[in-house]
Parts: sequence; C-alpha cells; structure tokens
Amino acid sequence: MNLDEMPVYGGDIRVSGNLFENIEDAWALQTPYCGGALYLNTFRGTVSHNTFTQCNTGAIAIIMLNNTNPCSVLVTENTFLSNDTYNAHEGVHMASAIFIGTDVTGRCVLRGNSFIDNQKIALGLFYLDIDTPATLLDAEQNYWGDSTGPYHAELNPNGRGDTIAGRVDFDPWLLESGTEFEKHRSSSIPQTFALLDPYPNPFNPGVVLPLEVHRPGVFKIELYDVLGRRIWERTEHYSAGTYRIFWPGIDSNDRAVAAEIYFARASSGREVSPTRKLVLLK
Repeated sequence: MNLDEMPVYGGDIRVSGNLFENIEDAWALQTPYCGGALYLNTFRGTVSHNTFTQCNTGAIAIIMLNNTNPCSVLVTENTFLSNDTYNAHEGVHMASAIFIGTDVTGRCVLRGNSFIDNQKIALGLFYLDIDTPATLLDAEQNYWGDSTGPYHAELNPNGRGDTIAGRVDFDPWLLESGTEFEKHRSSSIPQTFALLDPYPNPFNPGVVLPLEVHRPGVFKIELYDVLGRRIWERTEHYSAGTYRIFWPGIDSNDRAVAAEIYFARASSGREVSPTRKLVLLK
C-alpha cells in the first residue's frame, strides 16, 4: 500500500509527542479489543512521535469496522518498548504493542516505528467475524528490535525481533532503529559529555541510557554488577548529539541477567562520565 493511498492524513485527531509509560488499564482487561494507552475505534488520523513503554494491558488497539466511518490511521515514528499484555479472554490474543481488529474495512499504515522487547505478540492483525481475510496490514519499514526482522511463524521463522501475528506485510524492515530510543540525534548539540539518568529506573527487563555527546568520537557504554565485574558494553562512533542507548538486561553472551543492582558509565578516551545506578526488578 502506498502512503499516498491513505484517504485521510491527520484527519480527525493527531496524537503526537507523548510519553505513555507504566499504564495498566482495568477496562482493557474487560474487553478483548482494548489497548491500555490508546483505543482507536473507527478513528481517522495520525499517531506519531510517541513513546509507549511498560504498558501492561497493551499499548494501542485499532478497531477498523464499517459501522460508522471506516478507519484510516497512519502510525509513524513511534517507539514501542517493553510493553506487555494480559490475556484475560480465553482464545483471544491481545497484542502488547499494537492490536488491530478489522472486518477488512478501513486502512492502517505503520512506518518508521521501533518495536523493542515487547512481550508475547507485539503486533497482531486479527479478523473480526469473517472467515477469509482479503487484505494485508501495511507494516513495512519498521524496526523490530533485531536486524533479522520480526518473528513470524510462517513468513519469517528465523527472525529474532518482536513477534508478529496475522497477515502482515512487514518486508522490507529497517535494520536499526530510526526513532528516539537508539542512536537518535537531537536537534541541539550538547555542550558537555554526560551519561544522564537512565529510565525507567527501576526497570524490567530493559532500560534506556541517555548519552550526551559534545563532539564526534568513539564512545563506550559499560555495565557492571555489584562485584565490579563488567557484564556488558557497547562501543560506537557517534557524532555530536543526544542518543538513547537501550540495554535489554543481558550480559555479553546475550543471557538475561539476575534481578539486582547494576552500574553504568560512559567513557571516551580519558573522559569518564559519573556512574549511574540501575535497579533491575523481578
């Protein structure tokens, strides 16, 4: 689907520039088709440049039914980080990042979003009250948490990224995040080199490490346990700007680490940032 085919761009409502964090909606547990942060029913508009993290009843539900006005939604340049969902309804699979229910009316396009470490099904397209799906969801050019792309049982069984369910058109995908949680340069240039306060903190399972870079160079992020042992590091060349490095709570061998206290620091040559304390909860 070409973006130019979208019948409404920005339409009735625009949801942009918000942080949806640690949201658990009790009402979302009472219906199989609700997102804890946003519930869009026959909605026309754009959802862009938002961050959804630690939402435990799903981030977004988009219901595309031809009962009033067909849905027309553009979801672009958002970050979905470590969301989850409780399946309170037997036989119904709610999605942790985006749940889409459709009777094959309406249109939805996902572009340039980052899906990182979302639990269970991250993106699910489910057909309501029909037996033969006739359309695909256009979800090309998104980042799924790994260069191998999303895991899809039939279309990409070797993908190590977040999981997709349903007839979703996701290829080609982005090889790295284009949104604000990884390697995103801000419009202003920092005056100093600093590792800022991580968030969320405490965290489970991943945390964002904001890094301010005042000059181009090679910078290293290191994680240590309470015994002073280095358990994880990342070394990259950065231009001047602000970056948000995501640590998914693993060691250098890609094994999940235990719930305890950790310490992070950044360095470049002889410059070393203050150490930041991290608390990983069970």
